[in-house]
Amino acid sequence: MHRLVVLLNRQQLELLDRTIARGLAPDRAALLKLALREHAQRAQPQPAQPREPRT
Repeated sequence: MHRLVVLLNRQQLELLDRTIARGLAPDRAALLKLALREHAQRAQPQPAQPREPRT
């Protein structure tokens, strides 16, 4: 298992806690894992679009 240390300020921790209270995740670790997975999915390279031939 890998371990990741994330340093957050008080405001960021409060935001995490409010999000958890809304039921998006059971705890901070699960919420951070969810955020990293969602970010990784959006960051996947998109296939190149075919270009029109130049005339």
